[in-house]
Amino acid sequence: MRHNGSHRLRIIYFGMPCAFSLAPLQALLAHRHEVVGVFVPAQTAPLPGHTAPIQAIISHQQPAFLPLVSTDSSQSLVQVAWTHSLPVWEVRRLAAPQTLTTLAALQPDLAVVACFSRRIPAPMLTLPALGFLNIHPSLLPAYRGAAPLFWSFRDGIAATGVTVHRMDAGFDTGPIALQEAISLPDGCSGPQADLLCSTLGGSLLLATMEALNAGTLEWREQPTEGTDAPWPQAKDFVISTSWSAQRAYNFICGTLEWEQSYPVAVGGEQLHFQTALAYDPHAVLDTPYVRVGHEMHIQFNPGVLRAALADS
Repeated sequence: MRHNGSHRLRIIYFGMPCAFSLAPLQALLAHRHEVVGVFVPAQTAPLPGHTAPIQAIISHQQPAFLPLVSTDSSQSLVQVAWTHSLPVWEVRRLAAPQTLTTLAALQPDLAVVACFSRRIPAPMLTLPALGFLNIHPSLLPAYRGAAPLFWSFRDGIAATGVTVHRMDAGFDTGPIALQEAISLPDGCSGPQADLLCSTLGGSLLLATMEALNAGTLEWREQPTEGTDAPWPQAKDFVISTSWSAQRAYNFICGTLEWEQSYPVAVGGEQLHFQTALAYDPHAVLDTPYVRVGHEMHIQFNPGVLRAALADS
């Protein structure tokens, strides 16, 4: 995957209506890279008239998926594309001949992916001359998969990171271009983490593009071993009092948008938390927990967590 820098790269962009997809596209456009098309996934259940494998979205329409507006900005990915007069397509079947023909007609040199809910099929990976770059919110090979930030929060990782890598047939297994660590503050929400990581991802993408144009990009192969970050199940929201209060607090704060309660076994009871309010890393209770109205103070190891109970 080499480029001699003799012409501006033609870039196609794959993303979703979320904070993580927005910042890298804005970075590309701000630095006048030639983005020639934006692709978003269609919803699983098609609406009437939305059954084609790929369909252009014109500016007076909304794509079949909702909501259109991202969590951190009044502008969505689609609206930003329209503002810059970029064509937008929603894709239902990536491997369909009509989809591949549409992409090939754009004559892309490079594709960039930042949070896309569908696996890119092998025939599509070879369409751009320079392949596909993916922006992934972890320090690969750690947390390969669909929900890296969820598992970073669950594992109590205070510092995560962002990786730009070339896509291959595996899940987040391709050679690494650049990666950088980033610290998440106490109480960081999921949308805040998305924004921090996507902003860093945009910077790393620009640096990757610069090195690619200069012919100085050095790829680093990933080891086979790594950790997985699958889509979480209900059981993955269970909290243990063997955790530190800080870990429990940050896990709840970082995953609230999943709209799950947080079960915890304490003092012979099974409690369900709705949200975390605060923690004291040094406090010690005389009992496993103290109830204060609808609020609970729970002993962890170490520290005490203040949390609001879920509605029964």
